[in-house]
Order: sequence, then structure tokens, then C-alpha cells
Amino acid sequence: MEITKREPLAGNLAQLLLFFSMLLDSSNAYLDYSYSITALCLLLAGGIILITGVKLDDKRSYYLVLIELFSIPVVYFTITFNPLFLLFYIPLFLGFKYGFKRVSLVLLFGIPLLFLPDKTFFGTDEIMIGYYSAYLFLHHLNPYNNTLTANVYQFYHINYAKYIFGTPYTTGGFVTNLDYPSLFFLIEIPSVVLKISPNYTILFFYLLTGLLMYFYTDNMTFLFFISIYLLNYNYLLYPLGGVDDIIWVFFVLLSFTVKDIRIKGLLYGFAISYKQDPLVVLPFYLMRLNGREDRLKFILYSALSFFLLNSYFILSSPVLFFQDILTPLNGGLLQIGYGIDLLSITNLYYLYPLFFIITPLLIIIIGILLNKVKWYGIVYFAFLFFYRVLWNYLIYWPFFSYIEPQNSINKKENNTKKGSFSREKKRDLSIIFIAIILISFLGIFFHFNYISYSNSIKIRLIKIFEGGNHIYGFLLNVTFVGKGEIKPLFRILLSSPTISANGLLWCSNSTSLRSGQSEIVYIYAPFEFLYVNVSENEIVEINAYYSDYQGFIQLRL
Repeated sequence: MEITKREPLAGNLAQLLLFFSMLLDSSNAYLDYSYSITALCLLLAGGIILITGVKLDDKRSYYLVLIELFSIPVVYFTITFNPLFLLFYIPLFLGFKYGFKRVSLVLLFGIPLLFLPDKTFFGTDEIMIGYYSAYLFLHHLNPYNNTLTANVYQFYHINYAKYIFGTPYTTGGFVTNLDYPSLFFLIEIPSVVLKISPNYTILFFYLLTGLLMYFYTDNMTFLFFISIYLLNYNYLLYPLGGVDDIIWVFFVLLSFTVKDIRIKGLLYGFAISYKQDPLVVLPFYLMRLNGREDRLKFILYSALSFFLLNSYFILSSPVLFFQDILTPLNGGLLQIGYGIDLLSITNLYYLYPLFFIITPLLIIIIGILLNKVKWYGIVYFAFLFFYRVLWNYLIYWPFFSYIEPQNSINKKENNTKKGSFSREKKRDLSIIFIAIILISFLGIFFHFNYISYSNSIKIRLIKIFEGGNHIYGFLLNVTFVGKGEIKPLFRILLSSPTISANGLLWCSNSTSLRSGQSEIVYIYAPFEFLYVNVSENEIVEINAYYSDYQGFIQLRL
């Protein structure tokens, strides 16, 4: 029996593990370690599969795809209780006659229809800021002026939403500046003009990505892609909820499919004009191109595309523009996520923030030096070690296992002899071994040498304020033993599903503290939806923070 293509199969299985991981740990129950740590292990296993690949014959691969496809209707029925989703078994059974590649398009376009109209106008802070930026631009204002976007929550009368999907700074306040290049908001101009949710724009690119794979992949590769693309409902619910990464992913994938190096560069320029994330693809993309001339052309046309889209804002105010798009590099954001950062967030194993800068860079450098073919696995692992690891930072990298750049050097490697597989396997294992040794050393160094930062804010519980089976406040004795001066901020981490990945952001009457100073602090939930449900939580953890200084106290209810 013929062995099926290893890269698309690896992508499918990695996405399947990602789906299981999301099922276990997408509710922000940070302190439910049985789920969160298991989910982290699945994420690591998915990354290993992306890099090393797997072998499976065509017959078993076909069965895998069928299981995933026929699980789709019942999965959507389970999460929505809408029996109309079960009707999709009709086209699926017709797939045995007309081919599953064709009938899968019925599911691709039909399933989103049952979620419309989209009831979530803004699901994330970044899409809200992008939408507001488009509004400002249409009114002849510069959205890269931070003072203009600072009132975005007030403008849309959803000040409470910052406690749900806002991005907090560790020194107080929330992100309200644009942070991204111009295409990020220019693409939302039609939505602003039509006064519809920006999520419809993202949904459009979700559908375009499915069509792109349909036209540019062979039958089996497409089935590997579409079966898990539809099964993992987060790929659909994220666009409907304002998670927009599928847009830049589409532009990079589209650039892979064209042969003209100039168009490749232009499309990649669109991707980096939308977000900075695809910049990490650049070194691996260049290594896949043939010859120095192609690489230079690609860089030139990418830069041209980027400049044309952003030139107005760069020339109008270069300081404001670059200050804004470089903001993500400045750090200072509250740590959240589901990757390795989970260990530090919950104080299971504290890691100083610098670890989450050095380690991803190290992983990328290793991939570049070894000219790794499965670059998307390298990048996936790098993102897994970011300071903030949200699901959308991970779930799209396996897409690149289905399409390689046209005219890439990878075509030459398809003609290698079977014996080369063992050498490739050894190289894969050596990469993993070297990475484990170096990362382990960094993990030990940035834990033991900086452990004092995790206990710089001492917390002692004085009183719990509760009523109606809910906790709405704590009275604490807070002592600062670090250096300098802080004004401590507080959040609550739970063992039950939590409304925000930030945990519960609480307010307080804290004042400035210098080293060695203490004060009595009352912390409280500013809204009822931030109360702690006593019956649903066995453990809660109070996390005090300011800049790099932290403090934790865990309570059993």
C-alpha cells in the first residue's frame, strides 16, 4: 500500500491534537491542572509531529479523513443543539458517489450560514481598535495618533468590555493604540461604511482560504485540510468572534500558489501590511526560493507592496507610525495564554519574561541554520514559547504543510532516494535533542536566577467578602520587597471556566509602595460578571503584579 504524503498528514494530525487541546483548555480555567497540563502536552506532541512527520498508508489515511468528516455534523450539533447541522450528513453520504472534495464545499459554505447573523459585533479588542481606526481614517484623522484611539471603549459605550477582551498593561491601563500596519484597518473600511460587524470581513477570508486550498491542492491533500478545518469549529468561530489571523494567513498561502516571483512578493507584502506576525516566515520563505535573484526580487516587491500600502501614514508621521507598530516589541503586557507561559502564569514554575524572548529566537535560529524543510513546525514551536500564547498564535501554522511555494527548492527534494528518509529522521531528532538541551538550560537559568521576582509582592489574606454564593472582594495585607516603587494591580485565577483569558481583573484601593513598605488593600470585582462563584471553584489564586514584580496566594474555598 502506498504511503501517503507525510507533510499534509502531519498537518492534519497536529491540528487534531490542537483541537483536543482546545477542548480541554479553552475555558481559561488556569488552575485546573489536570486539563491545562494535559492540553499543553498535546500541544507539544502536535509540534513534534509537524517537525518529524508521520507515516500512514493511503487506506488508513482515507479512514482518518472519513472519521473526521462524519464527525463534523454531530460536533456542531453538540455545541449548538441545532438539529439542522445533522442535515449535513446528506451531502456527506453523497460524497461516496460524487467525491468528498466536492461535497465538502457544501459544508464549508453551509455551516457558517447557520451561525448568521453574527451576534458578536466586537469579539476582540484588536478588531474593535482596527474598526475604530478605519472610522477615524474616513473622518480624515490619523489612527496612529494614540490620543485619538484612547477613547475607543467609551466611543462604543462598552467600557466594561476591557475586563473581558481587553489587553492589560502590567503597569495599569489597557491597550488602545493601533499596533498594526495600515492594511489591518483599511480592510475594514467597507464594514464601517456599511455599518456591519468587522467579523464578516474575517469570515470572508475564512471562506477564501477554504477555496484556495480546494483549487491548489490535490484530492487527498485537500481532504486532509478540509476535514480538520471544518471539524475544529474554532476555525469558524474565531472569525465570527473577531479573531482575524486568517487574513494574513490567506495572503501568505496565496503567495505560495503563484509562480511569478514579483506577485509572490506583492502578496507577502499584503500579509506583513496586515500584521507583523508573518515576518517570522520571511527567512524560511527565502530559503525555499531558487537563487539569489529570486530572493532579491521577492524582498524588493514585498517592500514595495508594504510601502505603497503604508506610505501615506509613514510620510505623514513616521514617528507615530513606527512607534505604534513597534509597540508589541516593548512588552509590558499582562501574561496570558496556553503554551509554556502557562507554567509561569500560574506560578507552577516561574520564568522571567526574558526567557520568552530568547527561547523563541533560539528556536528560529536553529531552524534557519539547519535549513529546516518543515519550517512551519519550527515556527509553531517558537510561538509555543512566546510570553503570551493565544490559540490563534498556534492553530494556523499547520496550514503551511499543505502548500509549498511554487518554484521552491522543495521540488528537488521530492526526487531523493528512499534511503534519505533515515538521514532526514536523524536530522529531525538532532534538532529536537539540541533544542531540548538548550531550552532546558534557559528554563533552569531564568527560573532560579529570577525566582525572587515571583515573590516580590507578599500577600496575606485578612478577610473574604462574599454573598449569595459569590466572592466579590478580599481584604489583603500587601508588602513589597522588590526594588523601586510599585502600585500593585490584581487579578484572580480560577479552577473553573473564566470569562476572560486575563483571569478576573479586579480593582483595588492600593497606593504606591516602596521596598519594605506594607499596606492594607481592599480588592474587589468592578462588575458582577467578575465575581467568583464559590460552588464552582475549589481553588482560587490572587495574583498581584506590577511590571516584572509578582506575588501569589492560593486559597482553597
